Amino acid sequence: MSRTAITTNDVAKPVGPFSVAIRSGDRVYASGQVGTEPATGRLIDGDVAAQTERAFNNVEAVLRAAGKSLDDVVKVNVYLTDMHNFAAMNACTRGGLPRLTRRAPPLRSSRSHSARPSRSR
Repeated sequence: MSRTAITTNDVAKPVGPFSVAIRSGDRVYASGQVGTEPATGRLIDGDVAAQTERAFNNVEAVLRAAGKSLDDVVKVNVYLTDMHNFAAMNACTRGGLPRLTRRAPPLRSSRSHSARPSRSR
């Protein structure tokens, strides 16, 4: 099966030699996004809710570049540096991102991980 890299200037460039997304057949596999400002590649100021909103805006930009939308998302993996931020992230995805759940909501797994180079939460 063929693989095609998806590119866009609407998100920050990946750290390292990676694609923001790959199309394989009818499916699109997207790399993780954090709350970075596309123009600067810097993490936005703000709490976990602000970073979650920015991260989903970045995901939407990647999906648009691939001809897809959040309605096409099947699974979301959430990585938090502190599980105490789970409630704020969850409230943002449920209340602040109704565009994520217009149809059947995607599957989601959430887990804690150590700090990332971008210092995202």
